[in-house]
Amino acid sequence: MAEDTRPRVLWVVPRMMWPAVSGGEIRVLSLMRRLSGRCRLSLMFPAASGQETRAEATAMYLERQGLEKVHVVRRSQSREPGFFGRLKPRTVQDFYDPAFADALRAALSDGKTDIVQLEFAEMGQYAKLAHRHARTILTEHDAGFLTWNRHYQRPEPSRYAGDAVVEWLGRNLYELEMFRHCDRVVALSSADAAIFGRLTSPDKIRVVPTGVNLEDFPFRPLEGREPGSVVFVGFYGHYPNEDAAVHLCRDIFPRLTRLAPEARLKLVGSSATPRVHGLAGGAVEVVGTVPQVQPYLAQARVFAAPVRLGRGIKGKILEAFASGVPVVALPESCEAMPDARDGEHLRIARTPEEFARKCAELLHDDAQSTRLARAARELVEKRWGYDRQADLLAEVYRELLAAPNFLR
Repeated sequence: MAEDTRPRVLWVVPRMMWPAVSGGEIRVLSLMRRLSGRCRLSLMFPAASGQETRAEATAMYLERQGLEKVHVVRRSQSREPGFFGRLKPRTVQDFYDPAFADALRAALSDGKTDIVQLEFAEMGQYAKLAHRHARTILTEHDAGFLTWNRHYQRPEPSRYAGDAVVEWLGRNLYELEMFRHCDRVVALSSADAAIFGRLTSPDKIRVVPTGVNLEDFPFRPLEGREPGSVVFVGFYGHYPNEDAAVHLCRDIFPRLTRLAPEARLKLVGSSATPRVHGLAGGAVEVVGTVPQVQPYLAQARVFAAPVRLGRGIKGKILEAFASGVPVVALPESCEAMPDARDGEHLRIARTPEEFARKCAELLHDDAQSTRLARAARELVEKRWGYDRQADLLAEVYRELLAAPNFLR
């Protein structure tokens, strides 16, 4: 039997990726599914106390889907980070675990892993360890933490004066250090890549954009959609989505209902927070977790995307594009998608008044809605299908493996 010469790649992620409930999880599973025939892929993730049984079931499912090995690591009961560990950003400290470090070291000790791919900044703290054994890639999913004006974190009582400034500076120093131990840094947009270029050599950075599974989001024409239906989709455990939902309901939707009294808003998505649940009432429905978002996109007349925090390509907008829902968005929501142009593929609004007006126009103007929806579907087919993004990531692998003296 011929020897299997496909490269061995170990993906390291901060939580169970299946079932996927966030854009980052969808990205990881979509890329892994497409690369499983080209590489020998394994996965490693931590399992919290009480989640071990479910995690093991997830591991068996993913191995049946084509992964070679799924390593489930039980989290330590005590994860005291020590003095230097406490200097890391709070969101990173939550994922420090000596048991996970030991498991990663053991998995790499045989020297057979060619590439370690760390997903999300939380896993970047293991870059130094991984780099001792294999070529190392980090995918940083959002540069928003690195920019002061777009820095986001769920508000909580400050521990001391200047807490937010210290946390922001700590995040930049942390990413500077972890980038140093990576051979490549994968950005999800050119805009993110430019920010990362301030902290590491631009020669290390490659762009592999967020995509969409086009086969899962068939285009549906305007006919048959619910009159007045407006939808927003998000994983509300991610604070920018909670903020967008609150902004939409409190600042935009009341203005929209004055222009279009028939308007009805549905907030769809998992991990709805108490603030999000508190938005329900009248013409606003908090749908919450659903098995699939496609039926809601297929029925909506407008997709509202008032996301003003964070950076990067918004997978929710790509799914709306693919599904044929005309989109109204803030400039911040689509700044990483320069090919998506106002008036050609979507409508861009800068104030709550303008946002409401453009939503109302699309609810009432079938010709404009149809034109935007068709152009957006053509654009997403050209630029953001996951088949294309998997090819880009495979090229990063080939480049690393072919380089005798890869970047350090």
